[in-house]
Amino acid sequence: FAAYREGDHGAPPLKRVGSIRVPAGIRVTLRAVEASETDSHSFGAILAVLKRDTRTFPHADTDQRAGSTAGPPVKSLSVRRIKDTDMHGLWVYFEPNFQGRPQFFESGS
Repeated sequence: FAAYREGDHGAPPLKRVGSIRVPAGIRVTLRAVEASETDSHSFGAILAVLKRDTRTFPHADTDQRAGSTAGPPVKSLSVRRIKDTDMHGLWVYFEPNFQGRPQFFESGS
């Protein structure tokens, strides 16, 4: 288990990532380069940009594997808050009376 606040972070201390929880209104960017190496030239090193929970990771749209070989390891991650004005979609609460942990689904998702 690892938890992160907003900001840039180094490699996760986990050997294997099984799932990722991303609270509504947060964007997580996973990179294959160290945090100190991120600049405009490291765009190709982005492994995934997540805006909601994933039950399994990597999954079909973030899987970096070719066949059975593992993709590049996550060497850094960024956690950023999404501006309220940039959030267009639907909030879903899984318990009555708007209780429980909300999940946000973007328009068109």
